[in-house]
Amino acid sequence: MVIFFRIIAWFLTHLHLFPPRDMVKTMYKARVEAEFSAAHFLSHYRGKCENLHGHNYKVRLWVKGAQLDEGGMLADFSLLKKALKAAIEPLDHTNLNDMEIFKNDPSAERIARYLFEKARETLPELGIKSELLYAVDVFESPRSMARYSPNTTAVNV
Repeated sequence: MVIFFRIIAWFLTHLHLFPPRDMVKTMYKARVEAEFSAAHFLSHYRGKCENLHGHNYKVRLWVKGAQLDEGGMLADFSLLKKALKAAIEPLDHTNLNDMEIFKNDPSAERIARYLFEKARETLPELGIKSELLYAVDVFESPRSMARYSPNTTAVNV
C-alpha cells in the first residue's frame, strides 16, 4: 500500500499537480474587518436587485506574507484597520450608483476591487508594504460574499 501512495505522489509531483516539499513556503495570513451601510441598484440585472435597496456590508481585508517583523507580526492590525476605514469611508451611507467608478452597477465584485485598490494606495503611507495585500471580501449578507484578489489566476469561460 505504501508503494502505491509513493507512486501516486511521484506522478503528482512530476506532473506539477503537487509542488515538491522544497518549493512549499510558509505563508502567514492576517485579516481585519469593518462594516458600512450603503444603497445601490444593479442596472444590468433582472430581478429584485434592479430596484434601489441597501445593505449593511461587511468587509474583510486580507494580507499575506512569508516574513514576520521583529515583533512577530505580519502587519499591525490597527494600521490595517486604518487603511480599511479610509477605503470604506467614502462609501458609507451613500447611494453607490452615484459614484462614477461603479458605472451604475455597484456589484459586490466591483466594490471589493475598489476597496482593494484604495487600501493598496493607503498601506504604504502607514508603513505597510502594499505587496502584502492579498484580498478583499465584501459581504452583502452573511451568505453572499465576493472576493477580489489580483493574485489569483482567473479564467472567463
